[in-house]
Amino acid sequence: MEAATHTLVTKNTDDAQQVRPVEKDKVKTRRVFKGPGVTMIRLSIDSGAVMTEHTAAVPIVLQSISGNAVIEVGGERIDMSAGAIVHVDAHVPHSVEAITPAHLLLLLLERAPSEKAKTPDAIQEPARSDVVLASTGADAAAIEAVLDRHAEVSGALSGYATRVIDAAIAGDQGSAVGTRIELLAWCSGPLADLLDAEAADFGRALREIDEALADRVVHERDAVVASSLRVAQTQSAAEGAAEVAGLRVHLGQYLRTYESRVLPALAQSKRALAALWATVEAQTSTVAAGEGHAATDHVCECGVVDEPELPELDVRTVPHAIRHATVFGALDALHAGAGMILIAPHDPLPLLAQIEQRTPGRFEVSYLERGPQAWRLQLSNTASHDR
Repeated sequence: MEAATHTLVTKNTDDAQQVRPVEKDKVKTRRVFKGPGVTMIRLSIDSGAVMTEHTAAVPIVLQSISGNAVIEVGGERIDMSAGAIVHVDAHVPHSVEAITPAHLLLLLLERAPSEKAKTPDAIQEPARSDVVLASTGADAAAIEAVLDRHAEVSGALSGYATRVIDAAIAGDQGSAVGTRIELLAWCSGPLADLLDAEAADFGRALREIDEALADRVVHERDAVVASSLRVAQTQSAAEGAAEVAGLRVHLGQYLRTYESRVLPALAQSKRALAALWATVEAQTSTVAAGEGHAATDHVCECGVVDEPELPELDVRTVPHAIRHATVFGALDALHAGAGMILIAPHDPLPLLAQIEQRTPGRFEVSYLERGPQAWRLQLSNTASHDR
């Protein structure tokens, strides 16, 4: 039942549990409501299943509806029996493990506008100016939308960087490689889409009014791309952490230039910012809608998504020298019952033989596509218990 002022999401606990029934050995999620200030997600976790450590770009509230689970946050393990409620700040690493089959409700809390541009750790994005840059309401809304998208991008990279650096400190090579793979998929998906769209539309308009600034933006964008390639080429957790830190610096510089120089220049030139942003958004919104780059269609919202699909690792983009090691790292990061899609330029029979030699009987392999341009295989961790 919906009205202009309210929405009835579920009628009772039985109704809430039926939204997302528990499935054997699975962590399942479903978004049940999204409105101003909050997104509500239902989680069902079977006994022994784990949501591995991750961060959220916004504050969250986790409530237990039934069953028993444990959330580990800030070095503390908190029992989440029915009725328990835990608030976790943005960018704080946490994990969830089900002791019995459990139903949980996750609330993603929207940050205040003044907080959206903030990032943790050493790189701090400049606070937004209170000066009205645009001459029309539509253009002002477009500027705010650009800044919101950039803040989301910055927050996403901060989350990946935290995980990569933490894995390096812990000496966990498998986790570091696995997270780095997720980061590279994000770089080649949503981030690349945004950079390309801004270069094509904002960049063209900017070059008409300030060639020097347009050249600077191109240079900073190229630095982001080059930095992401260096992340792909690293062969140790420590090197990966260093390169990811460098990627944050380059992306932070690009975003600051847009906020402090590009948007004011375009606004002062009376360019139709609303129309430009609409074109950019049209080219990048397909990722959020579940189309486009399969590896990053389901962008992490505190580690959960709507009806999650398996992540994809396209090794065609991975340097040949570290291709097998990258796959091994990704597989090592998969917990029991989890899986991934491997995309290769040829039938990876030697790789599959090495995987079987490393972990006999652990991974079930199914061919989804057999060439001629790509081979797609599903690899599922069939271990009954994998910590």
